[in-house]
Amino acid sequence: MNKHLNKSNMSHSLTKQFLIAMPNLQDNAFERSVIVMYEDNDKGAMSFMGFGHA
Repeated sequence: MNKHLNKSNMSHSLTKQFLIAMPNLQDNAFERSVIVMYEDNDKGAMSFMGFGHA
């Protein structure tokens, strides 16, 4: 985690949110993926990543 980024600097939790990769993202690991955040708190984060068909 970036040492300059912590929960006190974040405005809200990502719990129960979807993270969707933008089309111009240069990392193939996230191509056509959706991430569901189960937990996001001061102890850490837990998520599930699903992939679409190519």
